[in-house]
Amino acid sequence: RLIGWPAAAAAAAFIAISPAMTFYSRYYIHEMLLVVFSAAAYLAWSQAAQTTRRAWPAALAGVCTGLMFCTKETWVIAIVCGMASFVICRWRRGELSPADIREAVASKAFLVASFAFAVTAVVLFTSFFSNPVGIVDALATYARYLSRASGEAHRHPAHFYLRPLLYFKNSPGPYWSEGFITAFSLAGVVGIYRCRLPDGVKPGHARFLAVYTGLMLLVYSGIPYKTPWCMLGFFHGITLLAGIGVACAFEWCGRGTSERPHPGKLRILHLPLLLLLAAGM
Repeated sequence: RLIGWPAAAAAAAFIAISPAMTFYSRYYIHEMLLVVFSAAAYLAWSQAAQTTRRAWPAALAGVCTGLMFCTKETWVIAIVCGMASFVICRWRRGELSPADIREAVASKAFLVASFAFAVTAVVLFTSFFSNPVGIVDALATYARYLSRASGEAHRHPAHFYLRPLLYFKNSPGPYWSEGFITAFSLAGVVGIYRCRLPDGVKPGHARFLAVYTGLMLLVYSGIPYKTPWCMLGFFHGITLLAGIGVACAFEWCGRGTSERPHPGKLRILHLPLLLLLAAGM
């Protein structure tokens, strides 16, 4: 409902064929859970913002955010980038003021979400109340995280993530690339900011997704400590933008005139686009 069914279906297909998403789904690694909980938190917060009279969306948003907190220290990056993206998108459209922020923080929904967040964190960090000191450890860990972020054994340059995104091969056999997905994500960004979006893609959510993904990429690239699996956080956003890019491409190919084409009607230019997608998959 946020990016439309065509974009969502394309994004789901991209996630299914992505070498990174497939490879790191084979075993237990924190980033996969963090991606799931981050996506769930965004959906829950979006629902909570639309239905302020009901408490359950806010409670669900708090639980999902608490699960992010309990997964890995890098949840802070996702939360900060998410809040910054929200402020940037709303501020640019003149839809955000200090009074709006104060009202949101004092709202019942925010209080419910905060309580659900705290309960989730306490229950899990204390191992269901069997290890009270776990709460202290949960906060003390950030001192260790800040020291690791400086690099240590995994210090890499800012362009480190470009290699797995575009071309990766370190042994005999096929090469791996996320270039196909990345190319369509760039088309999605162009569609969001320069073109008329297809039906079903909500402009506000699409702009948030573009800014959030860009900020995540910049932050992770700027941190000296880098590991390949850390890319999953911003790459999930890239796959969603790629889905929007596919929907935009079908929209562009379907325009025989300046008018919006009839939904679901295939035109001659759709055939090479479908062949391109089939080849890339």
